[in-house]
Amino acid sequence: MFEQKDGILKFYPLIDQNEKIAKEYIVEDKLAEHPLLSQGYSSVGCFHSNVAGKGRNGRWVNKSKTECGLRL
Repeated sequence: MFEQKDGILKFYPLIDQNEKIAKEYIVEDKLAEHPLLSQGYSSVGCFHSNVAGKGRNGRWVNKSKTECGLRL
């Protein structure tokens, strides 16, 4: 869940989750669907890194970066 890299402590709180577990959690807890799902965004991240797309194909399009995360 934690990784020390280049002087930065990275935290991955959902590293042991998958899409099936997430969907079960949403149904069990009666959570609302994210409004961007109906607009073709199946993976939602920071506003500057997303376009509509299947899976993570809409993340970091035309950018050298592939992820962002919580930093401590």
